[in-house]
Formats: sequence, C-alpha cells, structure tokens
Amino acid sequence: MKLEDLVNFLTKRLKEPLPGWESQIKMAPKLRNPDSYKLPDKLKAKVGGVLIFLYNFEKTPYVLLMKRPDYQGVHSGQVSFPGGKKEDSDRNIIETAIREFSEETGVSKSNLTIIGSLSELYIPASNFYIYPTIAYSTQRPEMKPDKKEVAYLLEIKVRDLINDNLVKDKKITAVKNFELIAPCIEINNEIIWGATAMVISEFKTILQELRLS
Repeated sequence: MKLEDLVNFLTKRLKEPLPGWESQIKMAPKLRNPDSYKLPDKLKAKVGGVLIFLYNFEKTPYVLLMKRPDYQGVHSGQVSFPGGKKEDSDRNIIETAIREFSEETGVSKSNLTIIGSLSELYIPASNFYIYPTIAYSTQRPEMKPDKKEVAYLLEIKVRDLINDNLVKDKKITAVKNFELIAPCIEINNEIIWGATAMVISEFKTILQELRLS
C-alpha cells in the first residue's frame, strides 16, 4: 500500500456514506450498553475534534497517535489520536482538530492536507462528541510534542494498525482502578482501546474496501 494510493482512495471514499456505528461498535468495551454511546440531545455534550494524520516514511504510510500522560481525568495514560475540545475561536470542527493536533505534536499546520472526515462518536465517560478528521503529508514532518499534553508519540504503520491479528479482548484497568473487558489493539507494547479503537474500527472497515477492490 502506497500513501498516494491510500490518499486517492480516501479522497473519493469519504464523500460516500460511511460505515458509522455498525463498524464503531465492534471495538466498544463489553461492559457498555451500546445505547449509552448515543446521546439524545447533543446540546448536553461537549464537542471535540481529533486528527488521524497519515504520512510517508521510508516509502510506507504511517499514522500518528499519542500516549496521554497520567493526570486526574478519565483518559489518563491512554493512547489516542491528537485532539481536544472545540474553542469559540475555531471556525469549525476541522479547525479544532488541526489546532489541537499542531499544539500537541508540534507539527506545523502547513504540513497538513485535509482528506475528509469519519463518523462522529459519543464518549460517555467524558461526555464528548468527537469528530475525526483525516489529513496527510507526503513526508514525515518534524515533531515536537508538548510535554504537558503528551507523554510520547506513537508512529505506527497503517498496515499494522488495521491488522486483524493484533485485535484481542483484554481486561483493562481504567481510571480509579476500574476494570472492564474490552476489545483492543495490542501494538508496539501499547494497548489501544475505547473511543480510539472504535474510530480505528471504522477507518479499518473503509480500508478493507481498498484491499478488496
């Protein structure tokens, strides 16, 4: 898989109907009632944007994730896509995703070319609706992660991120030592679960169309 082929495919595919909830729910924690991910009134939730950043490195497409530091919050120590809460100064949710990504990773906004967006997802634990945007760069940019926001960055090959063999059910210890069983992606000595894994699940479903075509 070449980055050019991936970008060309996604540019067209993201303009069509998305897999959405049926794909996302495949990676939802077992404890959750599926209905808990659906909020009747969006006005009761906070809104955030995350960025799925694809880039070329050694002729291979990579995707950038981050490990959050330990802090007093529900997503402490988790692997996630860079992103955060929409601010009043953001003109739209894509601008939110770009701003937060640049602040957290140190990657210049000038390195980003937007491809499109995936389906929104509600996160019950933090009462957030997140909107994933996909962007790319033709080469690996300089990265200077924010030490307060990011423990470290994770550079993962796209083909590894969507590898079925890396998906497992594991007992997860979440915030306040709360334990649950969740499907996750075990990669590079890290466990990706929860909302991030659910976003990846939709991304993976779309990429499977490329592999089958």
